[in-house]
Amino acid sequence: VDPQSLIEQYGADTARLFMMFAAPPDQALEWSDSGVAGAYRFLRRLWLHAAEHQDAIRAAGELDAAALSEP
Repeated sequence: VDPQSLIEQYGADTARLFMMFAAPPDQALEWSDSGVAGAYRFLRRLWLHAAEHQDAIRAAGELDAAALSEP
């Protein structure tokens, strides 16, 4: 699979997301066209959700990392 054609069709962020989550680092990546399409749909939904709520995101101000609790 040519990475450039993947980037042209879906964008670099989709290519990165698919490659990061398709297989653990110590295993070979098994290519899946449906997996790439799924990564694209996920990023699109995330982008649309953020765009829909951008006013609330701006109004929230900066994040105070010190106020966060440890997991």
